Amino acid sequence: MALSIPIPKYLQVRNDKKSYEDAIRKSDTYRDLVEEEANELETLDSEHRRNKKAVEKQRARLQEIEEEGNDYPPMNEIQEIMTSKQAAMRRIKSQIQAEKREAADAWERINEAKDQKEESEGRLDRMKDDKTQRLNTFCRQFKNVGQAYTFIKDNRKMFRKKVWGPVGKICCVCGVSVHLIFYA
Repeated sequence: MALSIPIPKYLQVRNDKKSYEDAIRKSDTYRDLVEEEANELETLDSEHRRNKKAVEKQRARLQEIEEEGNDYPPMNEIQEIMTSKQAAMRRIKSQIQAEKREAADAWERINEAKDQKEESEGRLDRMKDDKTQRLNTFCRQFKNVGQAYTFIKDNRKMFRKKVWGPVGKICCVCGVSVHLIFYA
């Protein structure tokens, strides 16, 4: 048998008090841990409830979408319709391009006709001008003089002073076979 020495009472009380304080501190620590876990559990529970509600909303929305989808024709019919509409669009685009080309050609013909009209009006105005008409008649009858007149008219900038054309007089003689008499 072992001999046991009795521990004095005040030391035993001190040890017991220390053990009691350690136990209190440990219990506070464990209580804090339990409270934190309980708070996390509540957070998870509330998150779970929110997620459940969200899932229910999504299921309801999915059901609505499926019901709306039932109103539409099957997918293969939609694809056939799209294919036919795309082909129609391509045909219409090619027709539009053809119409644009025709319009451009017509516009070009209109512009050419305008240019011809303006040119013809200018010629008509020149023909109506008596002086010009006499000059043209004179130049037709005397080719060399006409060429010289055209050269001088086209190249006036080559000469320093004003160039006077050939001196000539046109007279109309009535009753005689000679219509023009020229003096130089």
